[in-house]
Amino acid sequence: MADNYVTWVGKLLAGVRWARGLWGERLTLGYFALFADLLAEGARQANHARWTRSCHDDALGAIGITRDIERYFNDSPTQYRGRLARAFEIHEEDGTEPGVDAALAEFGFGAAQVYEDWQWHRPPQPWWSQGWIWFPAGSHSVTKTTQTYGDGSNYGDGDLYGVQGITLAEVDGLRRLVKKHKRASFIFREFIFEITGVTYGTGVLYGGGARYSAPTSQAIIGAE
Repeated sequence: MADNYVTWVGKLLAGVRWARGLWGERLTLGYFALFADLLAEGARQANHARWTRSCHDDALGAIGITRDIERYFNDSPTQYRGRLARAFEIHEEDGTEPGVDAALAEFGFGAAQVYEDWQWHRPPQPWWSQGWIWFPAGSHSVTKTTQTYGDGSNYGDGDLYGVQGITLAEVDGLRRLVKKHKRASFIFREFIFEITGVTYGTGVLYGGGARYSAPTSQAIIGAE
């Protein structure tokens, strides 16, 4: 068969006099054959729409819904395609710390670390099912501000009070991420963005082995 129905029908009816006239071509090629080509193309696109490697960019969101893979704020179409193709592999790690670590790296925070209650004695204590996500200094763009309630800012305008360098949409994305990939019985208390210094309790060694406990500057955002 030829590349399309218009070409094939044209060759098939090449010897039929009435089909070669103006109205004959409009009927056979411009209507029947062209309509058949449109149906064939629609069927082809519908068949490929579910394949992440060959679908149109517009179909990625629908595939992501069916595979329960969210598109992150910094995802390019190519990056999102790659994650959709690894959907089963990603979901196999749901409910594990490696799964949370991998998701944070995909989100753009590859240096972030997960700390559980037994690893970091941080109040409230004790609570075996709680933890925190720590973002070391230099691995993010979050900083603190002196913004306070009543200083003239518009309350409820979507801004985050006390921090800048991260948007509310990004914070909400982080919250959805940890909720999806953590184990069901676990609670993440806070996202802790270290700005200066070394945070005590994170395992960082200072001066060849001594634990560094000097005060640090941190920006803290509720995780759940």
